Amino acid sequence: TPTPEQALAAAANVQADDLKEMFLAMTQDVRVIIVKLADRLHNMRTLGALKPEKRVKIARETLLVFAPLAKLLGMYNVKNELEELAFRYAAPETYAETARWFDELSKRQDPVVRRAQQELQELCDKDEFLKQACDRVEVLPRAKEFYGLFRKANDGVKPGEIDVKNGDVIKSLRKNNEVAQLR
Repeated sequence: TPTPEQALAAAANVQADDLKEMFLAMTQDVRVIIVKLADRLHNMRTLGALKPEKRVKIARETLLVFAPLAKLLGMYNVKNELEELAFRYAAPETYAETARWFDELSKRQDPVVRRAQQELQELCDKDEFLKQACDRVEVLPRAKEFYGLFRKANDGVKPGEIDVKNGDVIKSLRKNNEVAQLR
């Protein structure tokens, strides 16, 4: 019988082989990778039923492999959802802290964002070129995703590499308060 270390190594090899097969198949037919991304997105949406250790492992793999793959294929909505779900499970404390900071900052910035939206809309409505080029221009503010905020505030550091209890997240988020592009 194999030792626990051998069993883990065998499982990792099987998983690596699966990813290798997927990438080889991708070179022949991109539909294979799209199906794999859809499967991973479904798995991430239902990750809550698994043990915490398994969730973290799958979430990190998603951040390292599947989200960048979705970006590479131009599937930005899928990439964003994969990152958000993976961030929530890979670093729950960091995710919660980022969410609290985001809510606090959004409340303070909302009047400024709304005023800027209104002013931009008025300028676009008056612009003669835009009137001729298109039927309608609509200025819509949008919130940046939590994982994108986290990455920007921490200069690309991955979840799990920051000590939330030590206050690193809040310090770096507050440091970037002035330049954060929430909307």
